[in-house]
Parts: sequence; C-alpha cells; structure tokens
Amino acid sequence: VVPGTPPGTTPAAAANAGPTHKESTTNYEVDKTVRYEQRGMGGLRRLTVAVVVNYKRIIGKDGKVTVKAYTPEEMAKINDLVKQAMGYNQDRGDAVSVANSPFDGVDKPYEPPPEWWRDPANLPMAKDLLKFLITALILLYIVLRIVRPMMRPVFKKIDEINTPEPEPEVPEEPEPEEPDEALIAEEELRKMEENTARGYRENLAMAKKLAVEDPRIVANVIKEWIGAND
Repeated sequence: VVPGTPPGTTPAAAANAGPTHKESTTNYEVDKTVRYEQRGMGGLRRLTVAVVVNYKRIIGKDGKVTVKAYTPEEMAKINDLVKQAMGYNQDRGDAVSVANSPFDGVDKPYEPPPEWWRDPANLPMAKDLLKFLITALILLYIVLRIVRPMMRPVFKKIDEINTPEPEPEVPEEPEPEEPDEALIAEEELRKMEENTARGYRENLAMAKKLAVEDPRIVANVIKEWIGAND
C-alpha cells in the first residue's frame, strides 16, 4: 500500500492520477422594458417652440418711456406659461426656448399713413390710370368731331331706305253725330233756371200788388213771421 492512497486503490491507479482543469460560463441577461405606443394618424412627434419677449416699458415721473429687461424670476414664469399654452410633453422630446430682447427700444410715436395719392407704391397705378383717361378722351373727341359728321349722311341714307312709303289715305265717311249729353244737360239746367226766375218774378209782382191793394194782410203776415222767429 502506497502511503497517501485510499484503501482499496492500487498503485497503478495512483500513478495515473494528475492535475485536472474545469471551466464554467455564467451568462447574465440585461433587463429591458418594451413599451408599445399606438398613436392616431397625424400626431405630433416633437414640438419645438421659440419665444422672444420684448423688454417691459417703464414710464417715469417725467413721462419719459424707458425699457428694461425682465428678471430671471419673471422669465421663469413666462417660460412656464408658454409650456402650458403649447402643451409641453417632456416624454415626447418637446423643447422650449424663451428669450428676452428689445424690439425697437423706446416706442416710437404713431405716424399716420400717407394719403393714397402720395404713397409711392400707388404712383405706377396712378400713371396708368392717367394714360387710360387721356386715351379715352382722345377717342371720344375723334368720334364726336370727325367720325360722327362723316357718318351722318350714311345714317340719313339708311333711314330713308328703311322708312316705308306712306300708304294713300282713304277718305273716311263721316259718322252721324250723336247728341252730346253734356250739352243736353246744360240746356235743361238753363231752362230750369229760367222757369225758376220767371216764377220768382211773378210771385214778387203779386206780393207788391197785394201790398198796395190790402196792406193789412201784408202787416199780419210780417207779424206772424216775427212771432215765429221769437
């Protein structure tokens, strides 16, 4: 028995024993998160907004207007306001940039626009309009002073040709005259007036004769009229 060998082992087996090599591999998988997003057609992939804010206006006691930049705190509030207005989404990758810069410095006084005939932009149109008016006046003068007198005999000849010859007049037979109703009514009215006037004259003559022959009857009649009126 060879010292250092377990019992039951032959020396030949002990002589074959030698160094051994063993390898093992361990794979570590990296955790990952898979997210699926389903968006509607025409959605925004990213929104980038840039805003430039004018300096704030400050009116002094003397009425003079000056401009001054906003403080960082005020710019932060403006930045938050812009984000709320645009619907800022950080996950979508939106970007916002707000800058403070003077536009024109101090506000300039208002200057009314010039009249349309003094506006340089309207000068070409005014020239074209003037040319058109001059051309129209020249054509009108030519038509009235030259063309019209020349065409007057031609127009007269055309009228003579187009005018039909007058037909011979046929004497009309006189129709029997009918009595005019107005004349008849006037004659009847005249006769009635004559009869009325004649009766009035006869009654007046009879009253005068009665007054001469018997004045008491006339006096009694007058008294009765006066008493009836009272």
